[in-house]
Amino acid sequence: MNNSKIKEESYLREFSDEMLKKYGLSTADKETITSLVEKSIKKHLYTDTNDFQHDLKHIEKVLAYVVMIVNKISNPNINKSLLLTAALYHDIGKTIGASNKSHGQVGALEFTKLMQGMMSSKDIETVSMLINQHALEEDKIDFASKDYTLEEQEQIQLMSDILKDADALDRNRLNYPAPFGNCDVNKLRTEAAKEILPLTNDFYHDYYKTIIEVREKRNGIKILDNYAKLEELFNNYQSGKKTMLHASLDPSIDILRPRRSTQKGSYVYAGVDPTDCMKMATFRLSFLFSGYKENGVHIINETFPNTVDEVLEGKFITFYILPNELFHEYVGNVTASPNREWVATSNVVPIRQISFEAKDLVKYLINTNRLSINHNNSKEVMMAAFVRMFRTYIWGIAEINENPKIFDQKWQQIQAIVKYYEKYCPNIMKKMQIIKQSIDNDIKVCIADFAEKNGRTPDLSNENDILQPVQSHFLGTFFARKSDGRIDWHHLNEKYIKEILTKYGYSEEYGDTKEENLFSNNMNDRQESQKHFATIKPEDKNIYQKMLAAKEQLSLDSSVTKAKPMSRVLTKKENTEQNNNDSNSGFISTLLLSLGVGFISGVVSVLSYLFISRG
Repeated sequence: MNNSKIKEESYLREFSDEMLKKYGLSTADKETITSLVEKSIKKHLYTDTNDFQHDLKHIEKVLAYVVMIVNKISNPNINKSLLLTAALYHDIGKTIGASNKSHGQVGALEFTKLMQGMMSSKDIETVSMLINQHALEEDKIDFASKDYTLEEQEQIQLMSDILKDADALDRNRLNYPAPFGNCDVNKLRTEAAKEILPLTNDFYHDYYKTIIEVREKRNGIKILDNYAKLEELFNNYQSGKKTMLHASLDPSIDILRPRRSTQKGSYVYAGVDPTDCMKMATFRLSFLFSGYKENGVHIINETFPNTVDEVLEGKFITFYILPNELFHEYVGNVTASPNREWVATSNVVPIRQISFEAKDLVKYLINTNRLSINHNNSKEVMMAAFVRMFRTYIWGIAEINENPKIFDQKWQQIQAIVKYYEKYCPNIMKKMQIIKQSIDNDIKVCIADFAEKNGRTPDLSNENDILQPVQSHFLGTFFARKSDGRIDWHHLNEKYIKEILTKYGYSEEYGDTKEENLFSNNMNDRQESQKHFATIKPEDKNIYQKMLAAKEQLSLDSSVTKAKPMSRVLTKKENTEQNNNDSNSGFISTLLLSLGVGFISGVVSVLSYLFISRG
């Protein structure tokens, strides 16, 4: 691995005294944190990580949050030194490839190995407990068989709560909207962390703006708000001149490394259309942000209110210009074959970068007729979005050999999303559980049918054996069709859904009582919801854009170099519906491939939701 191009450093070091004061930090606090960061750099604790969401920047921010919380608590019994050591090492398990569930335990073991002879055995044990505990769902530490007094136990438990809260406060680094891209105040353990939470978006913004400013100063070129360079990239694209681009919410990338994808292989991805690249980097979850291109304009469908705002809040979008010669157009016989994407199979060092305030860039693209945000928050469309999540659930078939628990994990995360948004669709969890049950059965049937027809056990890693047929069945039965026969991603097959609910014992009246049918098939409503300004006459487009801007309360600045951050990208809507629905887990634990021909004897564990993270 080429580490010579990786520039790890402390960005908190560049914070002014005024900025530090804003977050309750002192100059001494800054020196404490930056010295720990330098220690990490010397020891290469995170240098070689392939997990950009758990790199040194995350560690530095967690260290800062730990200090902020400790400063507010002012408890003399807190062993600040041990707590900060735990914060510094808490994600080293990720660096050496541990899974999300096991990285705490793996990191604790690695820390114990690294610290032998450098700390007392009791201090090593304490820090190891904190590292292990931070990755566990339960908060209470099990002190059984541990030689700690009651006072020491209380102290360590408080330290664990602080570390877990500090880690949670940095959730806005995730390029996803709620419930994954924000911190839930109700899950924070300390009152101090709850007080700090409102400052986290500002801290994120100041931290990453500092990164950009450091790079501008170092390289002597304009990076932030370089709209002239952006227009040059657009001109290249429109003229047919290919410039390989990779967009990211991280402005500190030195090397782009191939990452495993849903396609076959590991790639660095690139595109040539700046707007399309921005969409891939920012609006990644397709069930929340379905999109298409119409008359040269990229459309983002925002299904749930405020999700565009949530994913853009405090963020920067960076375009990395890449060497063309390292890329080739992707070609492959896979289920989800990409359209006009370029890939590289080796590490890629960017030539240069330009960065923008995320909300300002989106506003600019809307104003220049390259992007439109389509707000369709009907319950029918929301229901279709929920069901679309099962596309990634089904992809677990291809991953089962490497991760026997993949379907459980996917389902757990689907439930987390459903619980967050079910206030808009009462009883949705019950319907999702039934749909999951139906899909699980479809997988079993497909496996049995394949074995009967082909006389062999299906290869679950071969997408053509099981994955593709199940996906095709899912799309062809659960979703409606457009007039031209194509799948209508925003509307469900009313008849089939009703049959599924009835088959699996959904006892309530179909749809929501006292509310319009979730699966309404009103054609007029559909046609109206799908209208977009790109389809209307050119002479009416300017009027429509002004109406859209007024509706969203956007103050579009004619000067691209002095664009002011918008207060909102979308209109806020209040929803007072209460979430009081039951939500059962209902996991698929195993698929028994006992198909009776003597050649099939294996147990396939089937399990839960995947972030769409194509790099």
